[in-house]
Amino acid sequence: MIRDKANLKLVSSPVIEATEILDRLHAADKESTSGQEHEFTHEFLKRDGLRELIGAIENSSGNTLAYALTSMQNLMENDYGWDNLQSNFILLIVDILSNSNPINVIRPATSILKRLVEADPRSGLDAGVMPSSSATTPAAELSPSPLPGSVYRYGFEVVWAQLQRSPNTLSVIVARLTMAESGMALGGMMLINSLLSNASDAHAPELIDELERLNIRNVVRRLMASHASADLSSSILDFQAHLMRITYLRKTTPVDVELHAVQAVLTYVWIAARLGNAGKPDRLAFEGEQWSLLGCPTGNMSRILLRLEFSDSTRTFVQTDPDHFAKVVLEQVSRPPNRRCPIIQASNEVVEILTEHWAIFGPGYSTSTSFLPFFLGFHRVHTIALQLFLRLWSESSASADDFARVAALVQSQIKFALRDESTRSWHEMESDFVTSEYRDIRERQMKELELTDDLLNKPPVRNLRAKLYKESYAFVRQQRIQCLMQGAWFVNGIPASSPSARESYSAPVRPQRPWRFMRLDKTMRFIYYLDSAMKIPIRGGIEDYQSAVALIAEVATETCAVPHNVAYGSGDITSPTSPPSVSPLSFSLMSERSRDQSEQQQPSSTP
Repeated sequence: MIRDKANLKLVSSPVIEATEILDRLHAADKESTSGQEHEFTHEFLKRDGLRELIGAIENSSGNTLAYALTSMQNLMENDYGWDNLQSNFILLIVDILSNSNPINVIRPATSILKRLVEADPRSGLDAGVMPSSSATTPAAELSPSPLPGSVYRYGFEVVWAQLQRSPNTLSVIVARLTMAESGMALGGMMLINSLLSNASDAHAPELIDELERLNIRNVVRRLMASHASADLSSSILDFQAHLMRITYLRKTTPVDVELHAVQAVLTYVWIAARLGNAGKPDRLAFEGEQWSLLGCPTGNMSRILLRLEFSDSTRTFVQTDPDHFAKVVLEQVSRPPNRRCPIIQASNEVVEILTEHWAIFGPGYSTSTSFLPFFLGFHRVHTIALQLFLRLWSESSASADDFARVAALVQSQIKFALRDESTRSWHEMESDFVTSEYRDIRERQMKELELTDDLLNKPPVRNLRAKLYKESYAFVRQQRIQCLMQGAWFVNGIPASSPSARESYSAPVRPQRPWRFMRLDKTMRFIYYLDSAMKIPIRGGIEDYQSAVALIAEVATETCAVPHNVAYGSGDITSPTSPPSVSPLSFSLMSERSRDQSEQQQPSSTP
């Protein structure tokens, strides 16, 4: 070939060429594993790697897309470098999640979307990357603006806007929770928890309603029974805690009957009752005698359905079996008014009993470390328990005065039926409600009361109560002694039995020094005091005091009146034209000779 003067081309040896090809094939993989190394990340960003990475995500598929998404996921573990992601990129991630893609693509895409939700400007305040705000600005009015370069510029609102452009994404995420691959379920649960944690007040109801429509509670209940991994179990418990928070908020959120949605619920309940009269929804008033037929004593639904959870639970009860509801209403209406079961009141009482059973006491209060599958079916349990309430009312021939007694029976049965919640099946729980007899429930309740009485009378319990009483007494005593040592201003009162008090109505009397500062010394043996015409700054110690009270045999209360024209407490000034009256805040320090040592009026603001 050389003799024929052919052109020569230098190429790598087969070994070197194979190595280079293999390196190129694994380049994306190397990038995905190196993305969390800060030195590599800085160099990667300096060489405009983020733009190249976004381009790879936009234009690739299969394993290449998976490697690119994993690289992006690793990059976003840092708090820098991804502060200029555009809305079209977020929409692209949403579309990737909503489409049928391999597991190795869905996993990093889910993590990326979760990270974007958590990169809220408000989170930047906690991370210390946001400018401080004025101390006079209420927290609710803050609208933090991210600093240049801060990644805390996305958050729930940004992601939610893109989710609305792809309406089926949430349904796909919820559907993937049922997949056998535990990693998919874990990623989906973590994303849903992140959305619930960061949802804004404006869009939280939309998110919750959408998840309820997708039957998220039943999906998670099935996950509970699937022997989930430790990580997945932790995410399920987080979701359970979110539901408790939501239940509490809905239980404490007032109902506005002027809202169309609330009126629609009340109209639906009334029409389902089939009581005639107000058959035209546009004429239905939300107060009046007709509502007393459904168990609203005041006739005003806006007063008895004060909270969202009450109206939601009542609506679910009606929707479960409208024909049964109409039958129950007809049965109650046919009875004398005193014998009717107030259905709406009973529904509210069951909600209260259930929230007490599951210890839903606050917006962030959840101490459960075990699965509560029955709690996830809150409205279904409410329906079953309300049916029991109505049945016990009929079987016991109860009257209006027996409402508390029937409620106590239902509470006892709820405690029994919901026992061992994490291990019992739904069928067993429901059977305990449906097949229970009034007599059995009553007997069990009496035994519970006996056990409670026996427990309270046992020596260990009595000793514990005595110990707690002593400890609380000692704490309060020490607290009050500290207040006495700090000292406070009092008004020098006029003894109610003195001539000055009797004559002050016609001839007002004002002491020359109406104010007295009193302080207990450090030895706790003397109370020093100083009289003054006005409140003046008082130094520490006892050097400035004129007199002291050495021996007190008794502290008498309500013994004197306040002089006229003396402002005390919240700033009130007694009128010179009003007759003197003994103040409930007055007291006298009595000696052993029953002689008044000091008579004062305690200001309402005294520490």
